[in-house]
Amino acid sequence: QSSIEMPRNPNSFLADRVVFDKLMIYNGDVPDLTPLVLSGEMDYLTHVFPASSMQAFERMGYDFIQLPGVDGLAIYFNHELQPLDDVRVRQAIAHVIDRERIGRLALPGVSVGVRYATGLGDAVAENWVDLSRVNPYEVDLEGAAALLEQAGLSRRNGQWHLADGSRFTLALQCPSGWADASTAAAEAAQQLTAFGIRTEFVGIESTQRVPNINSGNFEIAMSFFGTGQPHPVYAYEGPLVASNRTAAGPGISFDMVQQTEAFGRVDFDQLMRESVRGWDVETQQQAISRIAIAYNETLPTLPVYTKESRNLSSNGLRTTWTGPQELYLNSAGDDNFVVYQLLHGMIQPK
Repeated sequence: QSSIEMPRNPNSFLADRVVFDKLMIYNGDVPDLTPLVLSGEMDYLTHVFPASSMQAFERMGYDFIQLPGVDGLAIYFNHELQPLDDVRVRQAIAHVIDRERIGRLALPGVSVGVRYATGLGDAVAENWVDLSRVNPYEVDLEGAAALLEQAGLSRRNGQWHLADGSRFTLALQCPSGWADASTAAAEAAQQLTAFGIRTEFVGIESTQRVPNINSGNFEIAMSFFGTGQPHPVYAYEGPLVASNRTAAGPGISFDMVQQTEAFGRVDFDQLMRESVRGWDVETQQQAISRIAIAYNETLPTLPVYTKESRNLSSNGLRTTWTGPQELYLNSAGDDNFVVYQLLHGMIQPK
């Protein structure tokens, strides 16, 4: 593994609060960092270890911080392609894919199927969205078939066909090196194929994920969703803006103005601006809720699973951690609580 050393800045306005003279930041995978944990040299890690290793670390005295699922992996649709440009087809796919099963399989003990397909992590949606108006998209193969028939498709010999008579097939791209995402993608492809939409898992290099989506060089693809930190609107920047409106190419080709059953005409751009205007949280919550409900209906992407990770810490072993429990509701990847705790003296040597 590689590492960098960060000395304390004596001129910082927080210098009197930080109690450590230096930080050692390590970069490496689980096999690289496991020896450092076993030798008692680590204080915090975001890595996911095998269950046997975690049990051994707990016996040593290490603590684990249970984190909520605020982000995860979704299936991105190419809305430029028929019949994916029809919302009924996307909704049908949502009724076919068993998110709960995929959550159990992708990374056992860590990954969890998404309950609310709103574009937000479930933990965030529960605090910001009127969930009574959200479609749970439970597995419903008969309902999925009805939606496809309404969209003009037909099923013959167990296979779905488009209106022109050609077979409805899909290719699902996913970085091969992402073990949990690959497992999820393979399972989703199998479920769609069993339903009559022959779906091929296409493994790609992780470096091709963003270029392929931005250029529209995909049919459906696994990519990120959620990460609504420090404000829920940021969860929509990835799929609706970076991979769509401002993409270096057509992106997912999702029209930011949609006609919905829930609200009639919806302008996602306008709602995103409204959601961060002013300081009235209730007004912002109303805008976020409208975005989430409209997202749930129109499905620019289909959120599939989140990761409820357990981060290793030396709390009680080498260090003492304090601070409000609400800190741990933040995304460990985008608004990490440890940074705040270190800068405010909430982590101290034991």
